[in-house]
Amino acid sequence: MSDAQLIEINAKLDQLIRLAAQHMSGSCESKKAQILLLGQAGLDRNVIAEICETSPNAVSVALSTARRKGRR
Repeated sequence: MSDAQLIEINAKLDQLIRLAAQHMSGSCESKKAQILLLGQAGLDRNVIAEICETSPNAVSVALSTARRKGRR
């Protein structure tokens, strides 16, 4: 398999992951709930920010706050 084919397959897989994540988080009532769900799914903060239409920094803050509250 050539490098070009691998790049094309990778791009299509990325699109599928984003579509599945959007579908999965569509039932969430708030943006914070969306961020937490997608974070638990292991998505990168930049991808989460794109899906939730917010900044990567806002995603980092929400995930960090949730982690700190979970430790108490």
